[in-house]
Amino acid sequence: MEVRAATAEDAADIAVTRIAAWHHAYEELVDPRLLMDLDVEEETATWRRRLDGPSGPDGLRTLVAVQGHRAIGFAAVLPRRREHDLPASTAELTALYVHPTAQGAGVGSLLLPAAEDLMRGTGASGAVLRVLAGNWWARDFYAARGWSHEQGAPAVDAGGTATERWERAL
Repeated sequence: MEVRAATAEDAADIAVTRIAAWHHAYEELVDPRLLMDLDVEEETATWRRRLDGPSGPDGLRTLVAVQGHRAIGFAAVLPRRREHDLPASTAELTALYVHPTAQGAGVGSLLLPAAEDLMRGTGASGAVLRVLAGNWWARDFYAARGWSHEQGAPAVDAGGTATERWERAL
């Protein structure tokens, strides 16, 4: 298995992975209508646009874990923070998903340090990410790898889902 920069040719694999991972991990955490509305063709088109060019919109950079000729996991990083209450030297891990058929095989454990290295390479000295409230598996995964849950009230996204901010020094 290798981890490399994603290209537009990886868009369909990323879309399938994201949707399968959402169904697998979030079915009890989000409104079922949100999951039913996920569409592979629309998601593929979105990722193709994001990956078209050297770093995508807003500097988004995406890595994929590839087994054979198929991307089975991905991580997306914004080198600059989106949240205005964070220092400019903070990068954001916006996504880390592994296809459910590959979970438990170490794919996430390869992607996360690669994403952290990518953030360091942009000059970031700290990183943040968001975890859906109630997603104990993600909480355990990040905690075991040096990330800390920021105490305080969870944020609520546009879909009404509560999230927790996690952080770490790079």
